[in-house]
Amino acid sequence: MLQISSDRTFSRHLQLLIGAFLFLCLFMPRASHAQPPQAQSQPSQASPDEGRFYPNPGIVANRGGRWVGSDHLYNLTDKIDIVVEIFKPENVQVPVSEEMIKARVIEIFKKGKIEPQAESAPGKPPLPFFHLLLMIYPIDKGYVALCEGRLFEEVHLDRIILDEQTVLQGITWESENLIVSPSADIEEQVFKSVDEIANTFVDRFIFYSNIKAQIKKR
Repeated sequence: MLQISSDRTFSRHLQLLIGAFLFLCLFMPRASHAQPPQAQSQPSQASPDEGRFYPNPGIVANRGGRWVGSDHLYNLTDKIDIVVEIFKPENVQVPVSEEMIKARVIEIFKKGKIEPQAESAPGKPPLPFFHLLLMIYPIDKGYVALCEGRLFEEVHLDRIILDEQTVLQGITWESENLIVSPSADIEEQVFKSVDEIANTFVDRFIFYSNIKAQIKKR
């Protein structure tokens, strides 16, 4: 399990998690009988830059004077490695492990006919791979956590000329969930978030695989 050992790195992640927690406390509706919900971050109101930017990985196109985007997993290989990391303060125990999370992602990938191992090529890194990152921090009687799934692939930029032993990898798909949960429920909530992100990725993979199959039939 990867732990945060650098004070600077720990401080950066701690600020992120505390900021996210305070956002939930201030803006999420409260219900005395309900447990803290799992939420996916979304803009709270229209931004002046809305339509000018698409702040996510994927393809971008101008539609009606606005820049809109989408993921694009067409032609993606069915051999995708899985990497899991957990960021947490040192000496803090959490009821989930990288091995437990990876086992769940592998099971979901196999249901979508994705082999959880990238093809290896001489002089090339194991790409693509699916990176599941969990940043978790204890709070009073519970935890706040950010769960993020990201697909890394080899990408090419006109501005960079690389030698044969070097590749540029970039994030081409991502999804994240913010979790605030009592201690007794954090394991269930983390697994629920992991399953949701992995299943969303597999659903998109299957969607584009079906498009490819239809095109081949023509």
